[in-house]
Amino acid sequence: MQSRDTAKLDSTPPPVPVTHQSTAAVIMEQLAPAAEEPQIPQQTADLIDPQLTAASQDAQPQPSAEPVEPQHGAGLASQPPKEAGREHKKEPNKEHPVSKRVAVLEIVRAVKKHPRFKLSKHDIFKLFDVPERTGHRWIQEENTPKVPKKRGRPKKVRPEASIPPNHAPIGSLPLNTQCELETLDPQILSAMAQVQPTSNNYIHGHHPSVLRSHIWRTAANSCAYLLPHLKPTDKILDIGCGPGTISVDLASHVPHGSVTGLDTSPAVLEQARQHAHERRVPNVEFGLGDIFKLPYADDTFDIVHAHQVLQHVPAPVAALAEMRRVTRRGGLVAARESDMSACSWHPSPPRNGLARFIKTYLKIAESTGGTPTAGKLLHVWARDAGFAPESVASSAATWCFASPEDVQWWSGLWAERTVESEFRERALAAGVAPEELERLAEAWREWGRSDAARFVVLHGEVLCRK
Repeated sequence: MQSRDTAKLDSTPPPVPVTHQSTAAVIMEQLAPAAEEPQIPQQTADLIDPQLTAASQDAQPQPSAEPVEPQHGAGLASQPPKEAGREHKKEPNKEHPVSKRVAVLEIVRAVKKHPRFKLSKHDIFKLFDVPERTGHRWIQEENTPKVPKKRGRPKKVRPEASIPPNHAPIGSLPLNTQCELETLDPQILSAMAQVQPTSNNYIHGHHPSVLRSHIWRTAANSCAYLLPHLKPTDKILDIGCGPGTISVDLASHVPHGSVTGLDTSPAVLEQARQHAHERRVPNVEFGLGDIFKLPYADDTFDIVHAHQVLQHVPAPVAALAEMRRVTRRGGLVAARESDMSACSWHPSPPRNGLARFIKTYLKIAESTGGTPTAGKLLHVWARDAGFAPESVASSAATWCFASPEDVQWWSGLWAERTVESEFRERALAAGVAPEELERLAEAWREWGRSDAARFVVLHGEVLCRK
């Protein structure tokens, strides 16, 4: 939902147009061993450079001109006689023969052979714009041995349950929970960052209606799960700090330590510095940063924290792996994300206005490469990023807006955000009509006028010990 100015924490290079062809080319190039030429199947070679296909077809020998006897009764009247000495060439197939399925399975097999490359199943499916259920089904079919058909009447077999998203392993490739990410090649992470679908996935921007909700956030209402684990001397990195209210609060909990807040917007970082000055908190600093390329050495921080960040980046596992890299051994990676599909409210405005808003929000967030249901996936992403299952503690918490003051504030900022912030531009680009946005804004206002109004946002939380 309203995310602290998070972000994908944007990279400086311009966005790269991505197709499953260019994505496969980048990843296969990174996976290729330096000492030998990678053996890539012909279909994957065609996928990496379609021009090679056309060149190879031109170089192939032409079909024989010798006439072929037609089979008995196979449409003899419709086949014209062939002229002597004339070659009958086969019309080349104009459609490219390689599908996303071939590309996904080829990358999965390549990752299995190169365990140092920490590209998870979630990231592979997202890079190729493949639904996770579909990707898991492809992998399951790939690894299921084909049984020859038996004659006779087939027996009725109860269909197996489909694999839940983010839970099934990639073929026989286990989760990388025991591999040390300290040996991860930085060039591979850089390549992953370069093939992201968009250059900026934060759908809200920095409109005043957005910043009002960010300024409201504190360590108490947004990262209470982390506070009992803080020590006075801790060195903390807060990624996606926005206007700095959580960062400054965290700094007050570590008087002999320090807090560094990172964000992608210079303007909002100035607000964060001003807030720290007004609060007279000296042990906090702010700067620009990219979550995929954190400008710090390995094992730098005791705690690396992100609130409402991972749901807006297209490769959350890679982001968590980078957070883990800069965390000291024995330190913590802490993340909290909302699950927009699990919001609840009362009463429901006429024509199910808020239900339509949630559906629209999910559509827009997913269209930009985000994961608006990130709250229920954090513990899975953490395991994929290299944390052992026993080192990941999962919890949940809520924001509840029920008092008259809270209801008026919450309904007002979302009505304004729907039609005036960058959210509106993203919605229009996704095909939502302007009239529908006006109706959704009015649904928020109408909900806020009820004296029985109540809205709950569910969050998932993880504490990951390195």
